[in-house]
Amino acid sequence: ANLTQAAGFLHGMTLTWYLTGSAFGVWVFTAWRQPLLATLAPLSGSYLVVVGLGFLVAKGVHSSMLPRHDEPWSSAALVLLGPLGLHSLPWHGACALLAASLHRCKRQIFAVLVLVAYVILVALGALVAGLDCKNDGKRSDGTDCPQALAVPGRWQWQLLGCSL
Repeated sequence: ANLTQAAGFLHGMTLTWYLTGSAFGVWVFTAWRQPLLATLAPLSGSYLVVVGLGFLVAKGVHSSMLPRHDEPWSSAALVLLGPLGLHSLPWHGACALLAASLHRCKRQIFAVLVLVAYVILVALGALVAGLDCKNDGKRSDGTDCPQALAVPGRWQWQLLGCSL
C-alpha cells in the first residue's frame, strides 16, 4: 500500500522496486545455486509426494485424516501450507534460505533441523487447534478457534501431512 502511494508522486518507483527484487533473486539463485538446490529439492519433493499420496489414497478411503475425496489436488496441497496458504511461501522460503546458508557453512545438521523445525511448527499449530476446537469452529468456552494455527475444519489432514 505504501509503495503504491509513493508511486503516485515518484514515477517509476514500483518498477524500480520490482527490478531490485528481481536482481536480488537472480543473484541469490546464481551465487547459492548448489546450497539452495540441496535445500529446496528434498523439501519440495517430499511436499509433492505427500500431497499426491494423500490425494490418491483419499479417492478410495474416506477419512478426516486425508484430503476430501471430492476436492481438487490444489486444495489438498494448500492445506499443508497452513492457514496462510500461498502467503506462507515467503516464510517457507526464509527457512530454506537460512538452511541453505547453514548448508553452505558446512553445518548440514543445523540446516536439516531448521527445515524440520518449521514443518513441525506448522503441524503443532494444527494439533493445538484440533485439540482446542470442536467441529463447529468454537472452543469449549464458546470463543472462536484460532484460525492462524490451522485451516478451519482441516486440521487432521494438515497434521498428518506435515507428520509424514
